[in-house]
Amino acid sequence: MNSSQQSARKVAGTIRHRLVLAIDNLRLKDRLVIQKALVYAEEQYEGFREKTKSFPDRGVPLIVHPMRIALILIEELELKDTGAIIASLLHGLIELKRDKITIADMERMFGRPIAMLVSILTKPPIPADISIEEKKQRLNIYYRRIEQASVVSKLVKLCDRLDSVREAPEWLDVERQKEYLEETRSVYLPIAESTDSYLFEELTTACEVLELSVYPERKFGANS
Repeated sequence: MNSSQQSARKVAGTIRHRLVLAIDNLRLKDRLVIQKALVYAEEQYEGFREKTKSFPDRGVPLIVHPMRIALILIEELELKDTGAIIASLLHGLIELKRDKITIADMERMFGRPIAMLVSILTKPPIPADISIEEKKQRLNIYYRRIEQASVVSKLVKLCDRLDSVREAPEWLDVERQKEYLEETRSVYLPIAESTDSYLFEELTTACEVLELSVYPERKFGANS
């Protein structure tokens, strides 16, 4: 294992330790079910990694992203909602393993409220061979679902987006960064503005940072 791989594992371990400490003052019943969700998510995400500029050879374990979402909820929003924390840990699993994990599986393991949260947060399948117009239609249906969802659902999704935008300057794919920036400003900033002022401000700042990463020529202004 090289130094980059060791650093990536250390990052994951550090985030996990922070999360375990963050839920330490919750009721035992809540801690146990969150820990169950964490262990399950770790098992399902095993082997999946996110390559970035810092870790181009073998990226940070993908489980780091949902753990960071949970930490944004707990540390920044000071939200100790067990359902929201669990949904943040599980929200991407069906998209990752559609042929292996279902909403019914989530309901069986964690109950119907959690399963419904995960269902709302799960993007629809978008095959590579569909038209651009059809892709837009499917995404617009998803966006409307988030707009009409409960406050808790919106908070989890907005924390998800906030973490992704904060980390986006580290991505290797500039085109992916541009897509995220455009989607965030057109779709998620309006949702954030009507949902939570803190997330709106943080998401706005993260977009500004990302814009300078994608378009460095804008740093000095159009008239420079």
